[in-house]
Amino acid sequence: MPNTPNETVIESAREAAKIEFMYRDDDRAPLPVASVEKRDGRWVAVMPFGGYTYRVADEAQANLFKEVFDAHVAELCGG
Repeated sequence: MPNTPNETVIESAREAAKIEFMYRDDDRAPLPVASVEKRDGRWVAVMPFGGYTYRVADEAQANLFKEVFDAHVAELCGG
């Protein structure tokens, strides 16, 4: 897979967090967090709602996506 610029990964993580927040229906539930996995030899960040994946170039970018996603969800939820 071609290298995705980190700026694109960050922007995508923030957009994914906004979507996750829009579908959040229980304010008392734990904050949703993304996970990082290696599937079929490729690194992905996995969204908590629906298990959608975001494919990235390497483990570092998957962790960057997770970090930005988790922080933005917490920010949107007032945490």
